[in-house]
Amino acid sequence: MSVWRISIGELPPLPARPVVLRGTAFAITGWVEYEPTGVLAYRELFLSFAVRDGRHVSTTITHMWVDSPESRAGGRGLWAIPKELAEFTFGPDRTFEAHDENGPLAAASFRRGRGLPLRVPTAFSVLQPDGEELRRSPVRANAYAHAASADWRLGGSGPFAFLGEHRPWLSLAVRDFRMRFGQAPPGGVREWRP
Repeated sequence: MSVWRISIGELPPLPARPVVLRGTAFAITGWVEYEPTGVLAYRELFLSFAVRDGRHVSTTITHMWVDSPESRAGGRGLWAIPKELAEFTFGPDRTFEAHDENGPLAAASFRRGRGLPLRVPTAFSVLQPDGEELRRSPVRANAYAHAASADWRLGGSGPFAFLGEHRPWLSLAVRDFRMRFGQAPPGGVREWRP
């Protein structure tokens, strides 16, 4: 994943107040591979932004692409995440590409650096517009995190266009992550079918 510092004037419309530091806001882009040991196995590319949730820092996802129709339907229905379908190529040398029916979305290559010898925990919320309200989904995760350098190649006229002249401010390679997204509704786990 990469974090980008951008000027406030470059922000797309967001459902919550952005986190701003010295006149710049923060976009977060990343690639994820969910393995068969989880609920679903699929690949993902996302674009999100750091936003305020009261006194806490949260994120809102403005764009996400997956290669699983089940993940697309579940993300929209359960968490109001605007998932779309795309095709992915993940190389063994940490290279990534995604394209949809309109053409290339993004490509990137990462070089993983030093990491911490222990799992790093994190907790935050994802805020998504859902009609007239914001849907808040808690996230808890832990993983081994490594500093990384990243070279992104972004589609010129798509959702990433505003990042065209920017370089990532910070990049991380995260491995062996475990994540719990959302929470069970009152009364237990609700059965969901796409």
